[in-house]
Amino acid sequence: MFKKAIFAAAFLAAFITPAFAAGLNSGMSGKEAQIYLNGSRINARACIAEDGAVFLPVRSVFEALGYKVLFSGTDKRPAVTAQDGKNKLTLNINEQTIEKNGHSYCLNAPYGMAENGLLLYKGSAYLEAGLFSEALGFSKSFRGTDGYISIRSAGANRITVNNMKLCSENEDIKVTVQYPQLDGLPSYDAQVGINSILRRAASSAIDEGLGFAYDLKTAKQSNPGFTAKCETNFNYRITYNQNGILSVVLLDYQYSGGAHGGTLQSSYTFDLATGKVLELSDLTVKNSAYTSYINSAIRKEIDKRVAAGDLYEFSDSRFETVGDRPDFYLSGDSVVFYFQEYEHFPYAAGIQEFPVLYSGLGGMLTSGYGFLTYPDNELLRDVKNTVPAGQTVNVELRRNPTTGFTWHYSLGNEGILEKSAESYTPDSALTGSGGVCVWSFKALKAGQAKLIFKYYRDADGEASATAGNTVLYNVTVR
Repeated sequence: MFKKAIFAAAFLAAFITPAFAAGLNSGMSGKEAQIYLNGSRINARACIAEDGAVFLPVRSVFEALGYKVLFSGTDKRPAVTAQDGKNKLTLNINEQTIEKNGHSYCLNAPYGMAENGLLLYKGSAYLEAGLFSEALGFSKSFRGTDGYISIRSAGANRITVNNMKLCSENEDIKVTVQYPQLDGLPSYDAQVGINSILRRAASSAIDEGLGFAYDLKTAKQSNPGFTAKCETNFNYRITYNQNGILSVVLLDYQYSGGAHGGTLQSSYTFDLATGKVLELSDLTVKNSAYTSYINSAIRKEIDKRVAAGDLYEFSDSRFETVGDRPDFYLSGDSVVFYFQEYEHFPYAAGIQEFPVLYSGLGGMLTSGYGFLTYPDNELLRDVKNTVPAGQTVNVELRRNPTTGFTWHYSLGNEGILEKSAESYTPDSALTGSGGVCVWSFKALKAGQAKLIFKYYRDADGEASATAGNTVLYNVTVR
C-alpha cells in the first residue's frame, strides 16, 4: 500500500511535532453553530475558526454521551480526561496528544484548520470536529448555510483494539513502538490475518531501525567523537471503525544519525468479516469515472494551497493522478488520499493529505458501501432542512424490537419526497439489544414536506404515541 522506494530520500526528513501554546484564543471567528448529537439538539454550540474549521466543546459533547469529564493537569500543562464504563481518554492541550485506553498519539491537524486541533477558547477546551470523529468514531457533517453541525456516535465495530507497546534504549538507538492487535472478530482466520499484517509492519520498522543503528555503530568506530543515536518511533491511528470496516494509518519514523529523520505513512482498510485489505476499486463502481473526479478534486486543492503560499509543488513531479492503487484511508466523512514526503512536495511540506467527501462521490460508491454517505445527508429534527431535488436524504432512529414498539411515519405533501430504502441494523446478536433504523427518501421536486415519525406498539395504535416518541422533520426541496 505504500511506496517504499521513496523512503531512501524520505528518511532525511524530520518527524514533525508542531509546537503549541496552551490557552490559545486566537484564530476563532466568533461564529457559532448549533450542535445536533445523534439527531437531537444539545445545549451547547460549536465555534467556527477563521479558516472555517469547526470546534466542539469537549465537556458538553462528552457529557452528552455519558462520560464523566475532569479538567486536570496544571495551568501550564492543562489536560481534559473523559471516562465512561469502558473508555478513558486524556487530551493534553500543550502537547496536542490524546491517550485512549493506553494508546498515546499526536493529534493530526488537517490542512486548512486553525493552528491547534485542541485548544482553550474562552476558558473551555475545544476539539476540532474531525479529531473528535477519529477519537470517538463519530460520523459528522457540517451545514455551513444552515449553521448546524450534526455529529453521530455511529456504533463502533464490536471488537477490541489492544495496544501493543515496546520501548527500548541503548547507546545506539531509542525504540518506541505502538501497534494495534484486534480481538473479537467474527472470523478467527480474518483476525489472525489482520493482526499478522499489523505486527509485521511494526517488526519491519524495528528491523530497519536496528539496521541503521548497526551502520551508525560501525561509523562511530572510526569517528569516536560522533555521539548521534538512531531512533525508531512507530505509531498508528484508527481513523474508521464502523460498519464492519477498520481503517488504520501507520506512521514509521526513522532517524539514522544524519541531519534529521523522516516519516513514512502507510494505511490499511480492512473488511473485518473476511480480513481482506480493501482497495479503492473495491469501494467504487467500475467505469464510474471516480478516478477523474478524485484527480480533479486533489488538483484543485493543490492549486489552492500553492496559490495561498502554503505549499510548493515540484515542477518535475507534479501530481497527475492517484493511479489504480492509491494510498488512502477512510475517515468519518471522507476518503483521505495522501502523498509521502518528497513525492510531489518538499520535505518541509510533510505528508500532505487530501480528503474527498463521501457525499461528493455519491453514486460512484458501490451499493455495499453507500452507507458512507449517510451522515452527510441526514435530516435534522425540528429545523429547516434544505436539499436539492434529486438528492437522497436519510432519517436514522433507534429501535428495540423486543419491546414491541415500532416506528411509523407519515409524509405530508406527497410527491415531494419518496421513500427509496429502509433498513435495520442490530447492535449485536444478544437478546434484548436494540439497533438503528435508517430510512432513505429521494427528493423528487421543489416544494415543502413534513416527515412525522411516531414510536408505538401496533396494538396500542397511533394515539398512544407520546410527544417524546414523536419526531418531526421539515424538508424544503429546491
